[in-house]
Amino acid sequence: MKKRISTLLAMCIICTAISVPAAAESSEKVTLEFAQWWENELPEGKMTEIIANFEEQHPNIEIKLVTNPYSSTHDALVAGAATGVMSDVCGVDGTWVYDLSQMNALLDLDTYLADEEKFTSDDVSCVKVGDTTYMIPVVVYSYHMYANMTLLKEHGITELPTTWDEFYADCEAVNDPDNNIYGWITALSEAFPSSSQDQYMSWVWANRGSMIEEGKASFASDNAAASTAEFFKKCYDAGLVNPGIFSMTSSDMQDTFANGYAAFMLTTCSTINTLRASNPELEFTMGAIPVEKEDGKSGIMYAPWGLGISATTEHPEEAWEFVSYLLSPEVNTEFAGYANAFPGNTKSEVVSEDEAFANAYKMVQDNYLINQMQDFRQQKN
Repeated sequence: MKKRISTLLAMCIICTAISVPAAAESSEKVTLEFAQWWENELPEGKMTEIIANFEEQHPNIEIKLVTNPYSSTHDALVAGAATGVMSDVCGVDGTWVYDLSQMNALLDLDTYLADEEKFTSDDVSCVKVGDTTYMIPVVVYSYHMYANMTLLKEHGITELPTTWDEFYADCEAVNDPDNNIYGWITALSEAFPSSSQDQYMSWVWANRGSMIEEGKASFASDNAAASTAEFFKKCYDAGLVNPGIFSMTSSDMQDTFANGYAAFMLTTCSTINTLRASNPELEFTMGAIPVEKEDGKSGIMYAPWGLGISATTEHPEEAWEFVSYLLSPEVNTEFAGYANAFPGNTKSEVVSEDEAFANAYKMVQDNYLINQMQDFRQQKN
């Protein structure tokens, strides 16, 4: 009898010894990799602050930031999707969603949305391919024409151009190629096709043009698309546009503008923070994209900073916890304020006190947001 009891006690000890490591393992901290370009475009330290607040509220989750420029983030995601080694949570541009979904790289978010308690699918803009949600915008940016008022005022120009003729005249007035100063700096790099959306279609939509006809992509029948191309060519042939237009990246464009070598630049509200950090002495403002002729409201291009979850992540529940946190009304309000952007959650508020952003916000309210490239790309499947 004693022998049997001893045997049972020994077995209990062995089982207890085996179970202890398993319990310890379940309480270990989970590390999530978060790949994005956002940290570079937010005020210094703000991304770290947001992450620290999340980790304080979720002590079992650690966020490892992987920060690269916008274009490098895209390349890394595509490469990671091809090899199955994507970061757990990814910053995603809306125009990337379709391609990534076709590579089976992104997790279906609909199940998580259905169980979410902080917000509903009606509170956020779900970016779908077919009927499946793959990305949710955290913030949304509008595109506007930046004007270097320091340079313009040196040439007696105090009012922003509103028409193509006025824009051409202002560019001509400040153009000084001998000193590497150009009226208009833009980037149409062949290596980054999305630049055609940002730098060309923005002008087309501002002129109430369209790339869709009867549910199909079409440029041939749109007068605004043709006249915009002709205007681009006119400025380029006159030497009013920076050289290297077809190789320059968005970052190159912003750096050149920040250093005072161009009068006008078209980009998103996120660049407000970049310019203030790069050159605090630069006096700039933001206006509407000039139109061929003033006639009613203009289309203002938008682009989101979205969140997706890798289809291969080993921690989908924890990844959704992080997504849920950034999209919760209070945090989303705070994040959008740092970013000078419109919050992705409709229950959040627009709180930025930056004068340039306030001007951009008013332009959006007076006109309408549009991005046919993104909407059509998701719906065509």
